[in-house]
Amino acid sequence: MLPLTNEERTAAIEISWRAGRLNYRRRNTQLYLKNRTELAKKISRKIYWETTRRLGKSSELLATFTEHCLERPGWRAGFFAPVKDGLKDYIDPIIAKTYSDCPPDIFPSYHQSRFMLEFPNKSSITFRASNNQQHRARRGTEWHEVGVDEGRDVNDLGELIESVLMPALFSSSDGYCYISSTPADTRNHPLYFYRQLAEKEGWLIQIPIWDAHRMDPDVYTLSRIQEWKNETLKAPDGADKWKREYECQWIVDKNRLIIPEWDDKFIRETPRSDLFAWFDKYFCLDIGSVDKTTGHSFYYDFVRAKWVFEDEIVFEGRQWTTEDLANAIRAMEERQWGKEAKVYRRVGDNNNLILISDLTTLHKLPINPTSKDSLQAMVNQARMVVKNERVEVNPRCKLLIQTLRDGIWNATKDEFDKSPILGHMDALADFIYGIRNTDETHNPIPATYNFNSANQIYPTQPPAHTTQALERAVLASNPFINWGARD
Repeated sequence: MLPLTNEERTAAIEISWRAGRLNYRRRNTQLYLKNRTELAKKISRKIYWETTRRLGKSSELLATFTEHCLERPGWRAGFFAPVKDGLKDYIDPIIAKTYSDCPPDIFPSYHQSRFMLEFPNKSSITFRASNNQQHRARRGTEWHEVGVDEGRDVNDLGELIESVLMPALFSSSDGYCYISSTPADTRNHPLYFYRQLAEKEGWLIQIPIWDAHRMDPDVYTLSRIQEWKNETLKAPDGADKWKREYECQWIVDKNRLIIPEWDDKFIRETPRSDLFAWFDKYFCLDIGSVDKTTGHSFYYDFVRAKWVFEDEIVFEGRQWTTEDLANAIRAMEERQWGKEAKVYRRVGDNNNLILISDLTTLHKLPINPTSKDSLQAMVNQARMVVKNERVEVNPRCKLLIQTLRDGIWNATKDEFDKSPILGHMDALADFIYGIRNTDETHNPIPATYNFNSANQIYPTQPPAHTTQALERAVLASNPFINWGARD
């Protein structure tokens, strides 16, 4: 087939625009996104695009909305950009690129004061910043479809999607919500929840850089990819950033991990030794009002010098009473240690002394408020325990394990980060209190037992206290006794 002349190409582009079919401007990667999206719509109202950087997913999202607006009069689409300020600077280049060859008579009007594109057929695309709580002002708006661009950079992503966008879609059209992003630098981001759900249910569409090269080898050439990689590797965490932003791997930023020494090899069901009954039992508690309230039962294995965390309780927000908490603590301790077990020490956060006093006096569960050092110092103590492989965590402690694995500092590293999944890293907080308040010097093993050279405990036989034995001891130790006369 002969190549099109300039006049023929211009005419073909105009026909495409008037028909609302913009495939001519799509690369193979973007055609793949479009085709897979149509399949995903058969099983879900949410669609998740997880792609390499430089794919043009923002432009593709706007092109998708544009096609629907052109062919469906009165169509309303919402484009949510991951910014707090500077929405105009974010969307203007995307608009200019998408509409660079749109025929003038169907070119949408751009109302900059309202951040809205309005088409001659009364369809519209409205742009909103998704950060700084601006999305809350959009409650009640009805959309036919919405898109959240670069979801990893959106504050309160879960609230935006579930409390604002999905109700707005169902109230008018049973429309679709597109989520586009590269992976975040932590798995405690709400985006990871959507990613796991999308993979499980079949609405995940993923295009890493190597798939982009395979689909569009002339655009994503090996030399260009190598150039991008070399530039990325210059960053302090360049290797992880490359895997995360170009290869679409969920690589956690180790510089922000609170306990980078954590390893899943510490997850185990620890068999109880014959000496378990003597080991000191502990309970640690972190009290939250808005955040989670968490508690863990553990014991200190004096022989192996290890902390063994066995079970956890978790309360969300403030939808519980002191009695609920007391009952949960008793049930957990009885379940793990028996009804008559002696608890060596219970310790809790000192930010709610009234609740601790109620547990102690009203519910007969003595809890000592923890002393506190600087947050960094307390974390460092816990890190050393984990680094030296002195901790074991039962798989029952799901929130604790996830927080040890994925818990991160905030951007300035002076406070724990917050997330809908892990809260304010509450499980890690009570873990730290527990370690801080453990009496490692207390030997709970009875005096009738001793250690041998292999660090094993064995019973020590007490001396026989018979009259004959005492007489022999005295005689043997007295040099003035005349043994001959005695005999």
